[in-house]
Amino acid sequence: MCGRLQKAAGCMKKTLKNIDSGTLIIGKGGSVIHDLKIFASMRADAKDKKLFNPTESSDVLPYVREKADFFIELPEYEGCRIMGLSTCSDGASTDRIIVFAYILE
Repeated sequence: MCGRLQKAAGCMKKTLKNIDSGTLIIGKGGSVIHDLKIFASMRADAKDKKLFNPTESSDVLPYVREKADFFIELPEYEGCRIMGLSTCSDGASTDRIIVFAYILE
């Protein structure tokens, strides 16, 4: 998985322009369904406390906006909860590839 994502990182911008939404299914038996609106992707270190252990949720969006490799301004969704999906970029480091989405309720 890590190797595939590392290869795919080069075309991440193109992919996110074409795939900008998804569905989150959680709960017992898939009882809770949320639509997702993808707005950013970035590389980060797993030790980055702003992303992986934020003290204030209000700090996350400005930080992602500043550091993201790809970011789409979607003011109509600001205020929605944010979800970051993270995976390793390779097996030998703490580098991560993260995709961010607004959780639409």
